[in-house]
Amino acid sequence: LSAVLASDGTTAGGGTLNGTLTIAASSGVATYSGLDYTKVESIRLKALSGSLTAVNSAQIAISHAAASSLSVTGITASSTAGTASDVAVTVKDAYNNTVTTGYAGTVRWTSTDAQAILPGDYTFVSGDNGTHAWTSGVTLKTAGSQSVTATDTVTTTITGAQSGITIGHASAVSLSWTTQPVSAIAAGAIFTPSPIVTILDSYGNTVLTATNNVILSIVTNPVNGTLSGTTTVAAVSGVATFSGLSISKAASGYVLKATSDPLPVANSNTFAIVPAAATKINFVSSAKTGSYPTSSNPWGVAFDSSTNSIWVANNNSLTV
Repeated sequence: LSAVLASDGTTAGGGTLNGTLTIAASSGVATYSGLDYTKVESIRLKALSGSLTAVNSAQIAISHAAASSLSVTGITASSTAGTASDVAVTVKDAYNNTVTTGYAGTVRWTSTDAQAILPGDYTFVSGDNGTHAWTSGVTLKTAGSQSVTATDTVTTTITGAQSGITIGHASAVSLSWTTQPVSAIAAGAIFTPSPIVTILDSYGNTVLTATNNVILSIVTNPVNGTLSGTTTVAAVSGVATFSGLSISKAASGYVLKATSDPLPVANSNTFAIVPAAATKINFVSSAKTGSYPTSSNPWGVAFDSSTNSIWVANNNSLTV
């Protein structure tokens, strides 16, 4: 046996005829059990045996099987974050035929993009004929490769997705401190790790095309410290890394600001600079006013290389 199109009786059908197609006749009769055909179309079965003339069956109309999966289509394959796109979902049987009748399930949308705007739950009606579309129904906002999935809310094995949707960043709108200044860095020591400022779009994506100059400066300076090092850095793929920075004066409450016109200023967290190791000791004589002791009992004050005081001791505990 083989399947041919009913329209002309000779052209092979577009589907697959499954089952045992070659049967030895018994008492001149060949009985075929368990046959199925995979495509919705009108066919005839063609019987052929050796030199005998082939014969076609009556026309057979093949209808779809039960719903087995969903096909999600129509989302633009590559777009900018925040751009709305059309989407459609089609109900399919196990042989990829559209289930045009009999499906009244409710589909629910999900996405790998946590920021995605998706259609609400939808229950199919007979007028859908197995397919329902949404104009500007999906908006993806997170850069990268994303997917959008539709799933039957009752029979969750009836599901499908459009994958490999490439979302690119939108325009730059802000600066963000990816790596903040760390507290307890010694005065004059290099900031470790290096502070990093990233240029973002409105959805938090790094703007990979941005090469803006980003400038760091001290916006809250409790003791008139000096920020040393390269404070202007051109972003690379939207990221400005500031290596070799240091601050000269020890104090709590420092705040840095990052600027890159015309983007808004971004301030860092508050951080502290601590004194470095002692490098010298100064003796304070009794001639000083205030609460200093007598000349017979002078005090010593230790300083680091940036003249930050570290401790004070009298001569009973200070060893020189």
